[in-house]
Amino acid sequence: MHLVLSRRSHLNAVYSNEDGQAIYKVHSPFKFKGRTSTISRIMPDGIPSSSDIGMQDRFAHLAQIDYKLMTPSIIRFGGIEVDVKTFFRVGRLGPFGR
Repeated sequence: MHLVLSRRSHLNAVYSNEDGQAIYKVHSPFKFKGRTSTISRIMPDGIPSSSDIGMQDRFAHLAQIDYKLMTPSIIRFGGIEVDVKTFFRVGRLGPFGR
């Protein structure tokens, strides 16, 4: 599956499939220190909501990434908190962690 970003920044974008259907949304408020990205996934049709919002896409919280500069960044997913080094190889040091 190929994902298409709605913006140039991967930290604040909607990720859609090739047909244009939104699948994920990433929101990362700008901060110089302690930046956090929140990743949401589109809710499937048929799941009731508390309000009638028509054809608007509805997203549900999926994961969160806390970027660290001197220590490994943290991923929170499904109630579990792990270092990113568990999933990714160590790269160069930068403003969004290692």
